[in-house]
Amino acid sequence: MFKNRRELCSLLSSGGTVTDKSNPALDKVEGVIEFFERIASYYMNGVLTRGLIWDTFSFYIMRYYFYTHDVISNIEQRWGDDRTLYSDLTNLYNDLIEEESIRRGISKDIIEQGFKIQTERFKKSESL
Repeated sequence: MFKNRRELCSLLSSGGTVTDKSNPALDKVEGVIEFFERIASYYMNGVLTRGLIWDTFSFYIMRYYFYTHDVISNIEQRWGDDRTLYSDLTNLYNDLIEEESIRRGISKDIIEQGFKIQTERFKKSESL
């Protein structure tokens, strides 16, 4: 997983999104978000609580989803235009952003702007 995360971070632009939509790039995105989709599915089915996910994975789930959500439609197209892919992850992201907003007392837009600003620092931390 660490290797996949490091490779995905190499694809992030300074603007905080994956702009390379080639098949090798999409493979790297899938390698990371598939893991988070499984966590999200456990959450959506009541196996994991929001609090547990918040405490253990939210930092990574929110950032990796934010940095890759622009190319998820490309992955869906690769798999027969399947719009159900990553729907649990999308729902979990929205719940975690809401939790972050409540806990920090700031808007979703400010949180996501922070993700953009932190892109280079995040990439560096994931590459160590």
